[in-house]
Amino acid sequence: MTLAALDRDSATEVDYVAERDASKPAAQRGRWRVTEDTMTLTGKRKRDPAFTLRRVLVHSTARANSTAPPTTSTDWSAGWDPGITPTRKP
Repeated sequence: MTLAALDRDSATEVDYVAERDASKPAAQRGRWRVTEDTMTLTGKRKRDPAFTLRRVLVHSTARANSTAPPTTSTDWSAGWDPGITPTRKP
């Protein structure tokens, strides 16, 4: 799955208030959504180990509405922030 293909509405909204938004009225605060999946990376050689990664992706309306324009139409800076955590295969 690419970041550009993520559906913000299918992510889970989380109860989080950024420190910069704490003094703002609730309607003006950024909103945060989270989704996760796994991804397996393999090396070029057959004997290279496979690593399964757990990806936690966070969408922030504050980032999506920032004044900086995205560099491309599929730029993940439109609110998605990838967090990748290695996991071990069972």
